[in-house]
Amino acid sequence: MVTDQDQGTRLGFAVQLKFLTWRGWFPRMRMELPPDAVEHVAKQVSVAASELGFYDFTSRAAKRHRSALRDLTGWHE
Repeated sequence: MVTDQDQGTRLGFAVQLKFLTWRGWFPRMRMELPPDAVEHVAKQVSVAASELGFYDFTSRAAKRHRSALRDLTGWHE
């Protein structure tokens, strides 16, 4: 069973990746994300955009996501 937290985590990971490729850094908070961009990414990963509310950009999971995305993309701090 997929929980709301799992959905929010999937969307948070995807949004961080897209923001990194768009702006060149990771978002620090949800407010930095354009709502229409969140909607677009949410549709791509089949998750409701509102699920992003379950994703904490300051959590250990978000930090692990950023580390994994840096490894995958070759971006450096």
